[in-house]
Amino acid sequence: MEWAPPPPPPPKPLSAGWLDFFGRFEAPLEEAREEFLPEGADAPVGGKCSLLRARPQDGEEEVFFVKRSLPFSSQLLGSQQRLLERECRFYEELAEVIALPDPDCLEADEVPADGRRELGVEGFYEVAFREVPVRTSASSSAMILCLLRRGDAVRGSAFTTRKGEQWIRLHVDSREELGLEKDRDVYVPVHGGRVGLGDLLRHRRGRPGPGREDWRHHTPSAASGAMPSTASTREATATASVGRTARCERRWRGLVLRRLAGAFRVPSCPASYWHGDWQAFTLVTERLSAPEWVRADTGAGCSEGQAAAVVEALGRFHRNFLGHGKIDGSTWLPVLPLHDERRNFLQDQYRYSFESVKGYLQSALSALAYETCEKLCDGYAEVAGRLSQPPLTLLHGSLNLAHLRFSPAESSPVVAATDWRLVCRGRGAYDFASFLASCGPPEVRRDMESWLMMNYLAAFGLAGGKQAKEEFEDDVRAALLANLAFTIAFFAGALEARPDSTSGTAHCSLLWVSEACDDWDAIRLLGGSDGGHEEEAQTRSTKAKKGARRKASPKGGKASRRKSVAPSKSPGRGGASAKSAASRSKSPAKASGKAAASSSKKDASSKSPGPKAKKAAKVEEPKSKAEGGAHKSSAKGKEPSSSKSGKDKSEKGPRPASKSPARKAK
Repeated sequence: MEWAPPPPPPPKPLSAGWLDFFGRFEAPLEEAREEFLPEGADAPVGGKCSLLRARPQDGEEEVFFVKRSLPFSSQLLGSQQRLLERECRFYEELAEVIALPDPDCLEADEVPADGRRELGVEGFYEVAFREVPVRTSASSSAMILCLLRRGDAVRGSAFTTRKGEQWIRLHVDSREELGLEKDRDVYVPVHGGRVGLGDLLRHRRGRPGPGREDWRHHTPSAASGAMPSTASTREATATASVGRTARCERRWRGLVLRRLAGAFRVPSCPASYWHGDWQAFTLVTERLSAPEWVRADTGAGCSEGQAAAVVEALGRFHRNFLGHGKIDGSTWLPVLPLHDERRNFLQDQYRYSFESVKGYLQSALSALAYETCEKLCDGYAEVAGRLSQPPLTLLHGSLNLAHLRFSPAESSPVVAATDWRLVCRGRGAYDFASFLASCGPPEVRRDMESWLMMNYLAAFGLAGGKQAKEEFEDDVRAALLANLAFTIAFFAGALEARPDSTSGTAHCSLLWVSEACDDWDAIRLLGGSDGGHEEEAQTRSTKAKKGARRKASPKGGKASRRKSVAPSKSPGRGGASAKSAASRSKSPAKASGKAAASSSKKDASSKSPGPKAKKAAKVEEPKSKAEGGAHKSSAKGKEPSSSKSGKDKSEKGPRPASKSPARKAK
């Protein structure tokens, strides 16, 4: 494959000719018309949107969203420009990977006999550096066979070595084009970070078709000089048709399996454009609108069924991309949404944003939340470093209710995620914390957060017991702090321009995230509170945990924590508790009768002492006399030794007399 120049910028409005030539529609377009978006329509965020009505030949009209860039308004101007490229590359390279079935969904007959599975997704890679070597093994010290020039394109499968280096294994077709042995594997490095370079190869959109070897046994040999017969041509055509049908059936089966498994749904993207000019950025995506898809109210929050579906789909999504595998070769994916490699720069950027809206934060947030924001001025780098430690997985980066769509089903709805501008790598707790802080108002979140975390951990497959759960909770605290810092930096311009607005999206998002940080006692990761707010933080976290324990999971069969603890009590405590519960459940008449009977018994006991009272009198009488004798002896002071015997006799004398009343009582 040779280098091809980039397509011309898309026209405004889009035309059928440009979409048909540079787009990826399933059939040629007969007509395409771009319209303004109706007022109040549900549209993607983060850009200027319009509607595209495209009608293919001999087909029905389809409606898509067209997204273009807007003037930037936040402090992170350079970062927002990179977000456009990241979203475009996601739809070109990773959207199809997400649509593939999970490895656990494959049956035994689909796994190779030797048990090996391809680590990465096969595709075409374009050389982005001046010269890239082709080596005999995946090592920088291996022998060089040849060199690839800038603009060359090769076909191969990406993988990651044990040292963390990313390579691709060239396909047999690419080895044949380079004049190498077809039976010997050769490797090309993807990234040059070990030697101080950047991306060496860049992944191209689309999946390759069948190789040359797959077709050669269906066509006659060119060396024989024989012309293909009609029978052989028909046989080759039939075989190719069967192969295409099998691939379509396999892909359809994978989509069905992922839908049944509750995985994320990603909108399709038939056309996109990004070549460095942010003003020409264009993205055409599938329209997910009513009545097939609904959107939760961002002010009131989502329902319990929708929240459960989101965290379960999120856990499976993170588990599918955990470790090395499908995202190997996508070196453009940063760690965390704003590039953890530049954490010191982001630390300074957050400090500048905090100083610009310091007065607003002090009046809008609680004292504990404001102190947390102050400590982030020096502690953001530490928080980001915790979230960038392996194991890493693929993150959405901005998983809130505004970027989610649901099917109309009340129980176990299908979840679709839009707006992948902040797609990145990192700890799965980052996405979970982003959704947790935006799933509803603080009082709604407190009731759901306990069982939401348990459902996520079950879908993610986290093992390790109590220690692993505590580590995940610390990751959630770090993720809440990172979300708080990102919210302040992202909305600093809007908050500085309108500091008195209390009904906007920026104000609501900031309040919800700060409340979540207070409830989870996230300030403990920054060294704790210095302003005497430790008791407030502990009280808020305790109340949040108690409120979460009272709420049971929306799915049947899961009891609350209090109910599960009751049967484990000891028999004595259990009997006492049962007795007290029975006494509380009696009617008022029986209770009044019981009170009257107890009062009559008290009167009778006061008139005639019972055996217990007599026994108590018997014990107390000798004690009082003994104490009185001791008091008299201490008052006399010291006496001569001759008087000791008399003293002993005087002490021993009254003892028999003190016993006589007790004997008479018996």
